[in-house]
Amino acid sequence: MNSDIFSYVIVFNSTKETANISPLLFKSRHDIIDDNSSMHMLDEDLIDIIPAIKYVLHLPRFIYDVIDCPDKVMLMWNGISHNIILIPDNQIKYIEYYYNRIKSCPTLFIVSDNCSTSIIDICNNYRAILGMCKVSELTETLLNDHWNSLALFAQKYIGINEVLPIKHCFLSDENLPALPLLFYANQLNEQDLLIKDLAKTNNKIEETCIKWACKYSMMLATWSYFINNNIDTSTITEEQYRTISERNIRFNNSVVASLPGQSKNLKKNHISNSDYSLIDSQIISIICIHKAIDKNGIYIELPIIQDDAFTLLDELESHCTDSQRYNNKYIWNTITKIGKLLGNKLNDYQINALKYAKDNTFFSDFPIGLAILPGDEVPLLCYKSITYRPLTPLTRQLQFELLPKRSITLKKKFKIAFAQCIDNDDKIFDYSEYVYGFIQNRPDCFTINHATIKTVEEMIGFVNRNRDADILYISAHGWYKKDQNIAGIAIGSDIWMANENLVFPPVVILSACHVSPRGRGAVCISDLIMRNGAIAVLGTSIPVDVIRNDILMVRLFTYMVEIFEKRRESQDLSQLWNHIVFTNAIHEIMKQSKGLEKWMYEEIAPNKTRLHEFELERCVGRLRPNYVYSDTIAIIKEMLNDDGLHGKYDSILNNKDFFPESFFYQWIGSPDSIMIDNTESND
Repeated sequence: MNSDIFSYVIVFNSTKETANISPLLFKSRHDIIDDNSSMHMLDEDLIDIIPAIKYVLHLPRFIYDVIDCPDKVMLMWNGISHNIILIPDNQIKYIEYYYNRIKSCPTLFIVSDNCSTSIIDICNNYRAILGMCKVSELTETLLNDHWNSLALFAQKYIGINEVLPIKHCFLSDENLPALPLLFYANQLNEQDLLIKDLAKTNNKIEETCIKWACKYSMMLATWSYFINNNIDTSTITEEQYRTISERNIRFNNSVVASLPGQSKNLKKNHISNSDYSLIDSQIISIICIHKAIDKNGIYIELPIIQDDAFTLLDELESHCTDSQRYNNKYIWNTITKIGKLLGNKLNDYQINALKYAKDNTFFSDFPIGLAILPGDEVPLLCYKSITYRPLTPLTRQLQFELLPKRSITLKKKFKIAFAQCIDNDDKIFDYSEYVYGFIQNRPDCFTINHATIKTVEEMIGFVNRNRDADILYISAHGWYKKDQNIAGIAIGSDIWMANENLVFPPVVILSACHVSPRGRGAVCISDLIMRNGAIAVLGTSIPVDVIRNDILMVRLFTYMVEIFEKRRESQDLSQLWNHIVFTNAIHEIMKQSKGLEKWMYEEIAPNKTRLHEFELERCVGRLRPNYVYSDTIAIIKEMLNDDGLHGKYDSILNNKDFFPESFFYQWIGSPDSIMIDNTESND
């Protein structure tokens, strides 16, 4: 579909000399701060082109935005947002590199007013579909001219006659969250109705967006029903449509939310010296709206997270790092306090949107999935698919978001590169190798390349040799230095932060302790791996138990096997992980008592343990997402009663005296862009 996708280039004046051909240079938190006016560290050279990015978000994404789009095509809109390349003027000569990479041709060049005449001439020479204009020339009149020109382009070169006669206008900054809805409103000739409704919001933009999102979600679900049942939509009566659509009246949209704010530890160490600014707000809104368009979802702007939430998180991570034995009651109480702090800052529309969303994407340096929202007994991450996208440094996050979306599909026999960094004389070596053995014993599902890594040089070589891998699995000891505020992994006698110029596979699993702590705003290896090309990275924020970790990892690959064997529907990686966390309550409760664990693993019939009975029979249809631990405990007590053990293990079951380790695993990046597919491989 690349030939149908429009691509926009925004050229800004750079005050920095560079030979790097990345559109924007990555800078670590330790060297990005001079006189920066942005809390989340935005390159000030980008400030002048903020109006240009907003302008492009009002333009068509692809050919189907300017034509009367068929119902079937609208049902496949998910995963389409604007392709926007931000490039410094001193790198304009490399523009061909980017267009060869995304296999597209330029639609429009927008040039910062302070760029030189020679830069303007270069942009004009590329003969983009809409030519070139300056930032100061962007008006509503030009916006409509550009839409009309692209409609003519569709008619002339694609052979499409039914274009949309639409008059476009700019949404105010307050109403920008409604921008993802406009593309559907355009198709249904409802843009005027939507804009009039926005004018009556009275600062209740979430309410209006949720209402319209529900309407369009219901419409798409209804069309999908008719199309999947081979019913000609042109013959449907109004009563038929109403009957089916009433079944689909619910909020089932993706939610993209911003939660700005930084750990006070960064300010204390002079890594960030600014408060939250209007510039931060505008860029974060742009990023979130772009993602909401991509996911056919809605954008919700959450309040700035306060220092006390980061302090609680830091105390929680420190307790888990420094304690010889976890205080489980303290852990649950702290998670509850974090939820109350955040819940008190959110309105009812925001809370309900997060709870009932199809999935949640958070642009934040804080793992909000840990929060127990009002009315729940478990964190949001237990029952919602969650993706984290760290905001800092904001320059890099902006670049990642605006470039073309990367996604992959994992089919049977996809390649796993397994890097074993644990010494074979280490007491946890055999546990670490257990996961490798599980994968190796399923050659019909996975192709695996295993290597023992003893030096950083060997790791770099292994990564370079396995660029074609789909998943890089790294088993290692984590290394978190709070005094330096950095978190990496130990390889031999060295510490590795993955800050070399490497190209990583799309999925990286860091099977290691505290490689992604967030309470102190540490520079983490997980974030740096994202910088080097990974689409999704799994890391932990605390030390993890090797046996519990094995259970989680084996369950992850087990469910992949079930998908490949068509015993489970295809899922994206984020959905699959959410199911693992949701159903991990039984394992975490069992691990708190050797007696309970032994009892659950006892065989009660040939090839059937009590754990099998729980998972395959007792819990089916009885685990409520928001109350999974209470429901799990109730079923365990029921099983104990049936076995004449009433009251057994009540000291654990009644007091939440168990450690929820799975809460402290985080996917960052876009695990929702990694599909595990049960159709046959093309190989």
